[in-house]
Amino acid sequence: MSTRADLLPHDIIYELEKLQDEVAPFPMTEVREVIEHELGDTLENIFKEFHEYPIAAASIGQVHRAKLLSGKDVVVKYNDLTLKKIFSWIWLFLKTWLILLIPRHALGLFIVFEKWLKSLKPLL
Repeated sequence: MSTRADLLPHDIIYELEKLQDEVAPFPMTEVREVIEHELGDTLENIFKEFHEYPIAAASIGQVHRAKLLSGKDVVVKYNDLTLKKIFSWIWLFLKTWLILLIPRHALGLFIVFEKWLKSLKPLL
């Protein structure tokens, strides 16, 4: 979100950018559990190598280098499911607010705000 200056005001972008700096990685036990659950097998049965320290980390996820059993180099993205659920609830709240609080006679504002919300949905 902090790279989307077209969607958010500058002061909010500035605050979100702070979340990118020196973010501590998620515990590998948590990462392993989620990835194995999502892929339906153990890391050892899927990857020849899996780097435990992420190459990138952010407030809602991180990226790890890995090598498939075939030898192909890949990256594996881990998203923190708790934060993703929270952002989904925020999105739902905003959508509900849009429907309930913006009067129908302000259709132009309604359409603009609805398009903005739809543009946010894939990011959450």
